[in-house]
Amino acid sequence: MPLQKVYKATLFATPSVYNPSPNAAAALSDSPPPAPVPVLLKHRFAKGYRHPTLDALLTRQRLTSEARALVRCGKAGVCVPGLRIVDVKQGVLGIEWIEGWSVREVLGGGQEDDEGPEEEVGEDEEVEEESDDVAERLRLLGVQEDALLFAIGAEIAKMHLADVVHGDLTTSNMMVRLLPRGGSPEAHKLHRETGATVFEIVLIDFGLSSSASFPEDRAVDLYVLERAFASTHPVPLLASGEEGVPHFDRVLEGYKSTIEARAKKGEWGRIEKRLEDYSPLAMSRPSSSNVTPAGSRPHTPSGRPGTPSRLAQNPADSYIKNLGLLDPASQSRTNDLLGARNTEPIDDPPTEEELRRVAALAEKLNNKKKV
Repeated sequence: MPLQKVYKATLFATPSVYNPSPNAAAALSDSPPPAPVPVLLKHRFAKGYRHPTLDALLTRQRLTSEARALVRCGKAGVCVPGLRIVDVKQGVLGIEWIEGWSVREVLGGGQEDDEGPEEEVGEDEEVEEESDDVAERLRLLGVQEDALLFAIGAEIAKMHLADVVHGDLTTSNMMVRLLPRGGSPEAHKLHRETGATVFEIVLIDFGLSSSASFPEDRAVDLYVLERAFASTHPVPLLASGEEGVPHFDRVLEGYKSTIEARAKKGEWGRIEKRLEDYSPLAMSRPSSSNVTPAGSRPHTPSGRPGTPSRLAQNPADSYIKNLGLLDPASQSRTNDLLGARNTEPIDDPPTEEELRRVAALAEKLNNKKKV
């Protein structure tokens, strides 16, 4: 069930009011009116299953949170869409329209969303053909894949250094935008020296973003992106038939380079350690912290190999255990009871057995308070 609708619209300049005079009229007649600007409108429509007061509060919080994240990133030099319109009462956010392609289109790969098998086969073939055309066109313009992945990591690092965590980093939420040759002096110089068309990575869709500066939050953001690359963009094969370098490893190179150049000393090491704890794929990824000195035991993530550490476990595990709902098949049902998805409707009422367990647990907790 979609939480918002997206539209492309056109923003016209507001007519100005002035006191005409002969000289001013002549000057204004010669100057053309400002050109219309395309914008993207994101409408968070009202949810009928929520109380109107609660719905208005949640819409206001999420809309203002996304707007603040865009402004904060823009001030920090992160490439994000410019903010154009904020209408809290109507739940509408207007942002700059980005002309370009998503990174997912450029790199190609499978579907990110789960769909039916018949529809998935047909759409995959079409998406793969379009991705090949886009990638070939960008290669002819001088955009290399290694430079593209490095730029993704650098842009994410700048966002994290602005104390913003995206919350939904996927290749569909990153745009490749070509810059004009006559842009900034740096871009013009780079184009003149190398002959390559300058591009930039634009991060979009900050609807799930939050403000955080801890290494744990930044590592979780990277882990979400790592899983997106693993599921959508498999490791490319070399001409010899061997597996090449994973895309995410190249992204980490750009991220590490920017963090080490701009953040305080040791920040990259703290983020890398948290990422190793969270990610089961970290065992196969080369890392500076995985170099083992002579005579010492190798470092491995806590817990069993290939599993997240205690830091990534659900803090409500003990509560779930008391309910007796540890079966994975009933995990989503447990989330409903715990209120982890309290913004979504519960499809069916709780069973008598679930109500009995919750009542017994509540009575047990009340007895402890009385003692």
